[in-house]
Amino acid sequence: MTQADALAQAARARDELERFFALSRDLLCVADFNGFFTRVNPAFGRALGHSSEELLREPFMSFVHPDDREATLAEFTSILQGEEAHAFENRYRNSDGSYRWLQWASATDRDAGLIYAVARDVTDAKHAAAKLEALLAEQGALRRVATLVAREGDPAELFAVVAAELGRLLGADAAGILRYESDEQGLIVGAWSRAGAPPVEPGSILKVDRETASGRVYRTGQPETGGPFRGTADSLAQRLGQLGYRSSLAAPIRVAGSVWGALGVATLGAEEFPGHSTGRLESFAELVAQALANADAREQLAASRNRVVQASDDERRRLERNLHDGAQQRLVTLSLTLRRARLLLAAEREDVCGLLDTACDDLEAALRDLRELAQGLHPAVLSDLGLSGALPGLTQRAPFPVEIVCVPAERLPESVEVAIYYLLAEALTNTAKHAKASSVMLGVSCDGDEAVVEVSDDGIGGADLTLGSGLHGLADRISALGGQIGIESAPGRGTSIRATIPVA
Repeated sequence: MTQADALAQAARARDELERFFALSRDLLCVADFNGFFTRVNPAFGRALGHSSEELLREPFMSFVHPDDREATLAEFTSILQGEEAHAFENRYRNSDGSYRWLQWASATDRDAGLIYAVARDVTDAKHAAAKLEALLAEQGALRRVATLVAREGDPAELFAVVAAELGRLLGADAAGILRYESDEQGLIVGAWSRAGAPPVEPGSILKVDRETASGRVYRTGQPETGGPFRGTADSLAQRLGQLGYRSSLAAPIRVAGSVWGALGVATLGAEEFPGHSTGRLESFAELVAQALANADAREQLAASRNRVVQASDDERRRLERNLHDGAQQRLVTLSLTLRRARLLLAAEREDVCGLLDTACDDLEAALRDLRELAQGLHPAVLSDLGLSGALPGLTQRAPFPVEIVCVPAERLPESVEVAIYYLLAEALTNTAKHAKASSVMLGVSCDGDEAVVEVSDDGIGGADLTLGSGLHGLADRISALGGQIGIESAPGRGTSIRATIPVA
C-alpha cells in the first residue's frame, strides 16, 4: 500500500467517524483535564438547546445542577486518576433553564490529556420511574387506609392514619380532617405534621373562613385552594397563619349526599400543590366517607336491634302483667268460689262434692302452670330485686345442684339483667335436657365497663352454639347489646359458656 493509499484510507475512516459522531443520538464529547469540552456532537444541542460554541466556551461544571456539582467533581477527580465512569448520572442545564438527566460513561487518554465520554438522556425514563414510584406509593397508602376502613376500627385512629398517609404522599408539611359544625364552625378530628413542622392539634373548634381551602370547600362543596392566611380571631386561617403555614388544598368529604367535612393539606411555603394532588385528595376523601357511612350504618343497625330487644322485653312485661292481673286473678276468684260451693254442698250431695274436689285440684294445677308461664315471661323478682334476688329461685328449679359462685350486689341496667337472666335460664334448661350433668357452676361479675357471665357443667359436652334456637337467639340478644358469647364443649369434658356484655 502506497503512502497516498494509506492517507486516503485514513481520511475515509476519519470521515466515517465524523458521520457517526454527527449522527449519534447519544451525546458524544471530548473534554480536557481543565474541565472544558473540546468537542461536542450535535446531539448535545438537540438535547440541551445550547450551541456548540456555548458548550465549549464555559467549564462543563457550570452546566451541572448545583445539587449535583459535588458528586460530579468527585467523579471527575476519579476519572483524572485513571478510573472509568460507568452509569454515573447528573443533571445538565437546558437552554430554557430546566434540567435534563444524563447518564455518563467515559474513558481517559492520559497521554493526550483528554477524556472521551458518551452520555444518554434518561430524563423521560427518570420521570416515568418517578411516576411509577408515586403511583405505587399512592396505591400502597390507599390500600392501608382501605384495610383500616374494612376493619371497622375507631374513627379517630382512621382519621389520624389518613392524615399521615396523605401528608407523606403529597409531600405536605401538615394534613388534617375537619368536620363541619353549625354556624360556620369546624372541628379538627384528625391531624398530622411532618417532623419539625408545627402541629395542628385535633379537638380544636375554629371558624372556617374563606382564606382557607377548607372554608372555601364549606361554601362550594368542591376542591379548593387557600392562602395566605391571616383570618379573624379563633379562625382556622388565624391558627394556620400563626403556625407559619402559607398555602393549603382541600377536598370535600360527602356522607349521604351532604358535605360532612373536608380533607386538607398545607405547606409552610407559598408554592401550590401539583395538579395531580386534587385527585389523590378526592380518593382519600372517598375512603373516609365510606368509613363514616359504614360506622353510621353499624350504629343504626345496633340501635335497631336494641329497639327490637327492648320491644320484646316490653311485650314480655305486658303479657306478664296481663296474666297476673287478668286471667290469674279470675282463676283465683273461681277457685275460691268452687271451694265455697264445696262447703255448701258437703252435707247433701257427695257426688257433686267429688266433682268439685277434682275441679279445685285441676284449677290449682292450672294456676301453678300459669304462674310458671308468667314467671318465665318476665320474672317480677328480677325487676324488684335484680339478679341477686332472681337467680336463687331460678337455680332451685334445676334437677341438679347449682352453685352460684358470684353475683354483683349492685344493680345492672335492666336490659343487661334481662339478657343475663335468660342466658342462664336457657343454659340450665339445655343442661337438663342434653348434658347429663350432675352439677353446674355459674357466676356473674362486673369487670370494669362490662358484665361477665360464666356457666359450666360436668356433662357429656358436644354442645354447639349454632344449633337450635335457644342459645342462638340469646347470642343475637347479647350481640344486640354489643356483647359477645363463646362456648367450649369438647366431647366428654363438659360445657362452658362465657358471655361479656357492656354495661354502659
